[in-house]
Order: sequence, then C-alpha cells, then structure tokens
Amino acid sequence: MIGRIGVGATVLARGTRTGHIDGIGTYTQALCTQLASIKEIDVCTVSWQEPMTASITGEHLTLPKIRMEYDLAASALTGKSSFNSSEIEARFSLFHAADHFIPRLRKTPVIASLMDPIPLMYPEWVNQRARKLKNWLFRKEATWADHYITISHAVVDDLVKYFHLSRSNITVIPLGVDDIYFNRPSQDMTVATLEKYHLDPGFFLFIGTIQPRKNLKTLLDAFVMLPPEMQKRHPLIVAGRLGWGCEDEIRKLKQLEIQGVAKWLDYISLDDKRVLLSNARCLVFPSLYEGFGLPALEAFACALPVIGSNTTALAEVVDDAGLQVDPLNANALSGAMQTIASDESMAVELGEKGRARARTYTWKATAEKTVEVYRKYL
Repeated sequence: MIGRIGVGATVLARGTRTGHIDGIGTYTQALCTQLASIKEIDVCTVSWQEPMTASITGEHLTLPKIRMEYDLAASALTGKSSFNSSEIEARFSLFHAADHFIPRLRKTPVIASLMDPIPLMYPEWVNQRARKLKNWLFRKEATWADHYITISHAVVDDLVKYFHLSRSNITVIPLGVDDIYFNRPSQDMTVATLEKYHLDPGFFLFIGTIQPRKNLKTLLDAFVMLPPEMQKRHPLIVAGRLGWGCEDEIRKLKQLEIQGVAKWLDYISLDDKRVLLSNARCLVFPSLYEGFGLPALEAFACALPVIGSNTTALAEVVDDAGLQVDPLNANALSGAMQTIASDESMAVELGEKGRARARTYTWKATAEKTVEVYRKYL
C-alpha cells in the first residue's frame, strides 16, 4: 500500500443527482472505478458541498464516500488553506482534484486534472453568470496543485499560456473508452430505442451539450446544403441538453424538425447513446475546441465513421481514422457529409479504422498512468 488517495468527485456527484453526467463526470467515474482495482492504493471519493450517492462510482463498485464543506472563494481571498485542511490531510496521503474543485492544502500533495482553459481563452463561449468571478477563481485555484494532469498534447500549450504553469509540471494522460461501446446493443434494445425516437438507421448524429463551442451553427449550415433527398434519407439527429447562447441554432433546428429532416432528442441515456451510435451513418462533431473529444472515441468503438474538426485535441484523437475538416467551413463539412452518405466502402473502412483506434485508448491505462504520477509524490 503506497497511500490513501482522495479523489474529488463534486462534478460527478452533481451530474449523478441531476441525471446529466458530463465529460468530467465520466472521467471521474471511470478513473475511480479503475483505481479501485489497483491494490497498492486505497481510494476515497470526495465531494465539496454536493451530496454523494450510492452509484457515484459505478453500479458494481462501492467506495468510501465523504462530503466535505469548503469555500473556494474564501481560501482564494485569504490565501489560507481550506477550512478543513487538517481533516483532509489526516485522511489522505494525496489528494487528486479530478474536476475543477481544487483544495488549497499545505501538507498533503495535490494533483489536479485540468481538461482545458476554455473559460479563460473564450469567455464568450461559456455561461456568463458570474463569469468574471468564476474565471478569477479558476485561475487562482489552478495554481494550488503540486502537479497537473491533462488529457491531450494539444491542450498543454494553452495551459502553460493561460495558467502560467511549467510545462515540466504537466503530464498528458489520455482518456479511455468504456468496453460497453464495443458490444453492439441487443436487437430488442435497438428496436425499442429507435421506435421511442421514431428513427430509422442511417441518420447523421451530433452528440453534445448545445453551447457555442460545439458549433451547431456550422453543422446546421452544412446540413441544409445537402441535396433534399439526402436530407430525408439521412436526417440530422441532435442529442444533447440545452446549454446556453444558441438561441438562433435552436430556432433553425426546430424549423428543420417541422420539415421532417431533423430531430432534437435532448439529453439521452448511456443505453440510448449506444443504440444511436450503432445505427447512425456517421457522427458529425465540428467542435471549435475540445480538450479531448470523447464522443469521437465512443463512436469509433461502435465502428461509426466520424467527421471531426481538424483543430485542437479532436484532430489528435481522430487522426487518420476519420475525416477532418475546418470547423468554420460549412461547405467543406457538407462535402464530407455527402461523401460519407454516398460512399459505402469508405464508411465501412473508416468504421473499421476507428474501432481499431478506439482499442488503443483504455481506462485501465488512464488509471495506471495516473498512479505513476501519484508515486512521485508519495
């Protein structure tokens, strides 16, 4: 046993409570599940001011859980440790802030996972409520860790620039993909899900929270450029909850729904997502910025072709296993969609290449590389 590790799971706890687990929540859940199988460490999930639930780390896993009260703003303003730092330091030999709630500790090493600096780089893309205060806190607390983990090489330069971190103090550890995506859903599940949403196989699929950086605008512009018969044969299915700042996109999407060539499904369950990924023509993911791009990897595991952006980490993840386009070029995106829709052999080839690429990304490897970082501070 090399130590007892506290893993911050506030975002996961919140997502579990609301029923909307995002990318950070998925990362935390998968990481904790894999860490629990490593005998040399003892893992405990920790939530700041958010109730924990029995399913916080997966239905087949039970870990000790703690809820601790902590005020980030007060610590940032006073320059002092968290109010319960002595309790944290008594419980843990190392704390891993897997989300953006990073405690300020004096005696216990802190490892922080920073996915991206999007709120600082593009403040216009994020929720504007108390944005200046949130950005100040984000930049402040990001300096409290002893070491940093990020999820792609593409993000490193941005973390160095916006958080003023030392490049040598950042370790890149890619995400993984859950094994369940490699298993095709049962026929009964497939039929039930497609009937529930009134879908036939072969649709264009977009998955993600509807927010400016996901670039739904360019996707909609590209889709309406497709020949009318192709739009009917391969409608656009948008699966994701409403975020912020996309009122025009929602109006356009609803117009396409009225025309019968698009459908907005809102947030979908894991099982429903698997069915959609296994029955779509391709995933279209023209995001303007991704710290990683997990939906592309999940699509790959389902042998689904991916059209992704040729920028940021998404280009790193997709590589040559999918089609890459300029996310601001609607003509190029529309052309790629037409190619995938009309070229069956290419679609099959990309599906096979993507599936092979997905197998190189595992949550087990993510956890093992994370423990290697822990060892340096224990």
